[in-house]
Amino acid sequence: MPQDKLEGVSHRRGAIPRIKAILTLFAKTAELFFGGLLRRIVVVLILIMAAFLPAASAGEKPSRWRVAWHVSQVLLAGSQVADAASSWGKLEANPLLQTSPRFGYGALALKFGALAVSLTAQHFMVRKNPGRIRFFTCTNLAVTGMLTGVTVHNTRVP
Repeated sequence: MPQDKLEGVSHRRGAIPRIKAILTLFAKTAELFFGGLLRRIVVVLILIMAAFLPAASAGEKPSRWRVAWHVSQVLLAGSQVADAASSWGKLEANPLLQTSPRFGYGALALKFGALAVSLTAQHFMVRKNPGRIRFFTCTNLAVTGMLTGVTVHNTRVP
């Protein structure tokens, strides 16, 4: 039986174990960079995402784009968490998130609320028109890259 390179996850079960392995790897990497608070946030995020990811049955195999779309959603959520952790307590430059001068719970609620709305909207749009999966996958990955750049910038700001 072939083994995956990520922590010995078997190919037999589909994409879900690989996504969990990727999330675990992301959490370990984030802990090295940001410490305990981000670890707790990422662990909660992993549990939530694992609960809502559809389990692939043995009879039907999801398309590669559908798997890539789910992975891009997880990466988008992870980049949002990393951005929030790197912004915590610092002056907020985004006027849409300025509930107070510094990034805090209000801005965090707005940020994760917008993420939840966008992921839910994607889900319903893809249900109506499965051809949009490629667009949403590419968009999620582009936003993930942008937020990763913002996170790196935030870590350099005192």
